[in-house]
Amino acid sequence: MSMIDLLKPLRTSDSTHSPDLAALRRVAKAGDWAAVVAYFDGLPPRADRAVAMRVVADVKGSERFL
Repeated sequence: MSMIDLLKPLRTSDSTHSPDLAALRRVAKAGDWAAVVAYFDGLPPRADRAVAMRVVADVKGSERFL
């Protein structure tokens, strides 16, 4: 292994460390847009939705929903 290989950034998804985001990603991949809407509807009023939106946006085909 070269030094260049050691310096490459580790690629992880936002949903790796959060069970809620992992579930959101699963329903988005399944095209269950009603469940995606329910997820966002269930967030507290001042919740930061940016990470959850990125999780959904990274799913192929989600542009039709977004």
